[in-house]
Amino acid sequence: MSTPAPGGAASYAFLRTGRWVRLVTIAILVSLACVALGRWQWTRHVARAAEVARIEANYAADPVPLSDVLTAPDDALPDDAEWRPVEAVGTYADGGSLVLRARPVEGTPAVHVLAPLVVTMADGAPAVLIVDRGWLPAGSEEVAGGIPDPPAGTVRVVARLRPPEQPSSRVGPPGQVYTIDPPAALAASGAPADVTSLPVLEAYAMLASEDPTAPLAPEPLPAPETGLGSHLSYAFQWWVFALGALVGVVVLARREATATGVGGASAGVAATPRRRRPSAEDEEDALVEAALQREEPQRDRT
Repeated sequence: MSTPAPGGAASYAFLRTGRWVRLVTIAILVSLACVALGRWQWTRHVARAAEVARIEANYAADPVPLSDVLTAPDDALPDDAEWRPVEAVGTYADGGSLVLRARPVEGTPAVHVLAPLVVTMADGAPAVLIVDRGWLPAGSEEVAGGIPDPPAGTVRVVARLRPPEQPSSRVGPPGQVYTIDPPAALAASGAPADVTSLPVLEAYAMLASEDPTAPLAPEPLPAPETGLGSHLSYAFQWWVFALGALVGVVVLARREATATGVGGASAGVAATPRRRRPSAEDEEDALVEAALQREEPQRDRT
């Protein structure tokens, strides 16, 4: 009957014990969880990359007439039209400028200047487009004349469309708002009643240029953030953790096999008997026997 070689299959018989079954099961579950988390981060990376590609393509596109994107005031802005430049001709409402509070720009405390622009829709009916004309340092709204007026008369505007923001429960001072919710912004403006009674578009516009220009104007708005974030690196980190959980349990198993299997006892190999250390009596007997062997030749010569 052959004897299993050290380090062979029999060396890993301990893997069938309850302790090791639980350990291997936990390692597999941890690995699967890390794989799932990595896939989730990868999905977020792919979605963000697609969004960035859409933003960059729309932001750099040539302007199209406003009516090509929004044909009626109650039309929702299509997802693929966000940041798309449009061209509109209209007049800013007299005294209608208002302030969007608490909007930092690249780390600088700032406010934005909003203004209602009366435009003509495809059917010839008037409507109001809320235009974000740019930003000013925070506190400008507290200074008399700190908010510049838009150009008077007919103006040609090129601006990028954005979907409306969620309404805010916060109520600002007169002429100030916390979000760009077009109906609330129009109601908070100082525009005359014949303007505030008009339908307002379900989108707002971030100003790129206006012709003619005003003598004083807010600072231009920065381009949108197009960084991809850390989703891709997080995905690879989770997958490394998944591999590490499996490698870790393999390393532990090999160490266990080395500790219990090499030498043969736990692997079914006959153990080599250990030699017993001689006692004092054994050493004394050995000395006496050696002395007798030396004296034997001398007796033979005599």
